[in-house]
Amino acid sequence: MGEVTPVWVVLAHGRGDLGAGHPRPWARVPSGVVFRVLVHGESAEDPPEEFLTCYEAFLTRCRMWFPIPEVIVRALDRFELSVTQLNVAALQTFLGMLILSYEIGMDLSPDDFEGLWSTRKTSIDYSYRMAPKRHMSIIQGHTSNAKGWFERFFYVRIDGASIEENCLPLFRGKWNFHRGTMVGN
Repeated sequence: MGEVTPVWVVLAHGRGDLGAGHPRPWARVPSGVVFRVLVHGESAEDPPEEFLTCYEAFLTRCRMWFPIPEVIVRALDRFELSVTQLNVAALQTFLGMLILSYEIGMDLSPDDFEGLWSTRKTSIDYSYRMAPKRHMSIIQGHTSNAKGWFERFFYVRIDGASIEENCLPLFRGKWNFHRGTMVGN
């Protein structure tokens, strides 16, 4: 077998479908964000240097946006996790809280996230969910079960277009397989 060359995809006009090139109006992605499809042998747990893993469900089910907001980068740094170690429900919770805070004009800090939630491992190796601390449940109910969400992924280049510029030194693109004490527990 011959070598496989990585494919670089830059979404035109900030919108598009990663696979077929069809426009998707809900995907508000700045034109500078660079996506890269995986090549044979690459995995979600070990993205190439200068890239992070992004699950398709993060865009389709969570409506994740770029650049990833500073408060989320700082909170994940506090939890010692990469954004890609969160399951779909955890990312929906993070983004939902952030949107609610924007709507009421409140600035959230990493301390707020740490005070509200603790991390819990899921059945998927090194993946985590966010569990509300006692009497701290803000978003009621459960998000829909996104079975197989971890099977479809691609890579996003880590730069000022995908991560807020001042947080680049804090951002974890690689998975943390050796977390220290479980922050927030």
